[in-house]
Amino acid sequence: MSKLKIALQFLICFILTFILVRLNNSFEFLSLPVQEEIKEISYNLFTVNATMGGFAFTVLGMIYSFSSKEYIKALKGTNIIVNKANIIMQSITFAGLSGFGNLFLMVVNYKNWCQYIFILSLLFLFFSFAYFIKSMFCIYNLIKNIHKYDKQEKKNKYVNRNRTELDNDTW
Repeated sequence: MSKLKIALQFLICFILTFILVRLNNSFEFLSLPVQEEIKEISYNLFTVNATMGGFAFTVLGMIYSFSSKEYIKALKGTNIIVNKANIIMQSITFAGLSGFGNLFLMVVNYKNWCQYIFILSLLFLFFSFAYFIKSMFCIYNLIKNIHKYDKQEKKNKYVNRNRTELDNDTW
């Protein structure tokens, strides 16, 4: 993934944060936690981020475990696996950034600018979920293609074995 695309996503998050906080100050459509609640809510969100990061690392491990399959070896020289790993790494990155934002909110005293960090960490968590869902679809398609390849290989071996038996019978 290009650095420009990643920077653009971060910029979108920062702009959305600024817009949401400004709109919320005017129209109060979001229920932001008050000073007494922000540490508890941040702790809960930190737990969600850690779980999301763990799931994403598990999916990343699945991709690396597939590398021993003949199907994946046939993909050597392509960037299919790298592209799928990049999606997972983005999920991990956004979960980590959201976790750092929530961790920061747990240790600092509440200030007016904490609402910006809270909203930003929620947006990062949203992006983390979105990339995680996308990575799960990528893994599903990869597994489906691997099994399709395995079934085709077994079918080819069976057909070739039957042809060999027929050739032997004709002699």
